[in-house]
Amino acid sequence: FAVIYGPSGSGKSFFTADLGQAIATGQPWRGRKVNKSLVVYVASEAGASILKRFVGWRENRLGEASERVPLAVLTRGPNLINNVDVAALIEELAYLQDEAKLPLGLTIFDTLSRSMPGGDENNAEDMTEVISAADHLRDTFKSATAFVHHSGKDIDRGARGHSSLFAAADSVLRIDNHVATVDKVRDGVSGEQFPFSLLPIDLGL
Repeated sequence: FAVIYGPSGSGKSFFTADLGQAIATGQPWRGRKVNKSLVVYVASEAGASILKRFVGWRENRLGEASERVPLAVLTRGPNLINNVDVAALIEELAYLQDEAKLPLGLTIFDTLSRSMPGGDENNAEDMTEVISAADHLRDTFKSATAFVHHSGKDIDRGARGHSSLFAAADSVLRIDNHVATVDKVRDGVSGEQFPFSLLPIDLGL
């Protein structure tokens, strides 16, 4: 259960997508091995406009490779505080897993706030529902869940919302000025940093 947070425009969605695409293609990420698996990116905030980012990554990293990449982008996300929506999502993930013929490895929700419409990030009960949904996905698919999340006005005060989110997370990464810093990692050492840059990719007409 991972939380990747930062201010608007910090590149947190690009950073998270890059991580997910490495897992889907089986390519090492920052010198670390990955277990190739299905990755599902739920673009609740950006919707269909996020697709060009994935096309840009594919063109830049894979070129004209014809092999299908086990990565699905959902341009409409569920409400994770609604049990009916969560049940429907699990059915869709199971279908995608069968289609990919690979186990689901990671589901990314971008962003947390858009994944709980009508809920309150500062409300313990609503945040507990979101955490419960993430736990349900983990238990059903034996996979990881990541939330892209906003920081408050002062990034040094951490991610927005109720403290139960940080407490429940196995890993927390803070994105600021194109540097990802590990704020928390369960059974590990925090503080590691991953600088990155964003490059424009010409997709043609």
